[in-house]
Amino acid sequence: MAKVIGIGAIIMYAREARSLAAWYSEVLGIEMSYNEGENHYYGEIGSGERTAQFGIYAAQDDFQTGGRAMMINYQVDDFDTFLKDLQEKGIVVEKKLDLVYGKFAYINDPEGNPIELWQEAPPTAQSAF
Repeated sequence: MAKVIGIGAIIMYAREARSLAAWYSEVLGIEMSYNEGENHYYGEIGSGERTAQFGIYAAQDDFQTGGRAMMINYQVDDFDTFLKDLQEKGIVVEKKLDLVYGKFAYINDPEGNPIELWQEAPPTAQSAF
């Protein structure tokens, strides 16, 4: 059985993403950068191999999916098997993405909390340079 092997990211939705990112940077010391292409702020919590990405996105409505303002990204060890296991358990996969930096899937827990599942893309020959 495939399993969760870590937390890849903590994602928050905010009415005022820029000011919330500044607060996290100034008050908690999480250095935040702006990703213009995807219109969100991001940073890292931790160091070395034990890091989690931290993202703040502008909420598109009162609060994002399920009325919640936060989503946790769980890193999985075998993306395709994990999704197959979920589907066998009757869990609906709302959306899947295959991007250069990994595969992503979106589900909701029984209370409607959004969950992002992620498997990092394997390193490419180009990334070694």
